[in-house]
Amino acid sequence: MRLIATALVLTLAAAGLAAAGPAAAAAAGAPIDCPVNMASVDTDGHYRAIRVSGSTGRAPSVTDYGAVTGLTSIRSLATGSLDADVSTPEESYRETTHLGTGTNVIFQLVARADATGSRATAQNLASRWGGFRRTVLASSLMPHQYLYGLHDNGSLYRYRVTYGDGSRPTLASAGHLPGFGTVRDITLIGRTSQYDALLANTTTGRLILVKIPVTTTMTATTTTIRSRTWQGFDHLAVGSCTDPAGGVVTTLIGTNSSAGAAYAYRLGFLRDATTPIEGLGQLAGTWHYPTLATVFEATSHPRGA
Repeated sequence: MRLIATALVLTLAAAGLAAAGPAAAAAAGAPIDCPVNMASVDTDGHYRAIRVSGSTGRAPSVTDYGAVTGLTSIRSLATGSLDADVSTPEESYRETTHLGTGTNVIFQLVARADATGSRATAQNLASRWGGFRRTVLASSLMPHQYLYGLHDNGSLYRYRVTYGDGSRPTLASAGHLPGFGTVRDITLIGRTSQYDALLANTTTGRLILVKIPVTTTMTATTTTIRSRTWQGFDHLAVGSCTDPAGGVVTTLIGTNSSAGAAYAYRLGFLRDATTPIEGLGQLAGTWHYPTLATVFEATSHPRGA
């Protein structure tokens, strides 16, 4: 990652933007076009909402919801869905819902902030869910909702998620594919009515795009975006928005929890190895998060692939 930081400083200097000196440049950081919302359940059992915006030099905003009531164990936290209403002050709220896995269970976690305070609760949905180390929920706006689970056996599993009365989800198996044993982390990068797109990095250094059609039989195409240097991240998160010209902007954050460091990138629309990726440098703050999941608004989804 030193190469990325060095390249950034050289670019700023060439553009005449580093005249204030290294300390000032580091404090200001590089601009982040699209904010990234994330969440984590830390080693203390607390649920924390994390938001990166503005620039790499600005520390992320972190909201602690306290210890998660009812959570017995956690191994993965899937993509969060944020529902918010701030139009009426006395009724305003923010509520994020996740699925996740523990040592042998799948649970639903709800984190809510309103006039009565902030809290997070979890409810076990089913047992016999051991072995899943990463989960991604592809939801919002599309009629299909799938949970993708990366298993220790090297397979990627897909489950159809449906919600009944009381918003308690049920999950039904919808296929699985082998060949994902080297994947470190995987996150949602795009959704259409035809496919879900997942972004992953591998222990061999590749950054890959996995497109999964929303067909009855589960299939996938894997495209290498970069062939090396991406093995250091144990978590990936993305933020997706629209620029003034109507184009899609995607911010990618990669974190190394053991080192407590995170780096930001600006992505073009993911297609293949020609996709532009701009390194924005190291993010301010300390990033020791054992679990980390992207959070999207309930009425939106990423469109980066």
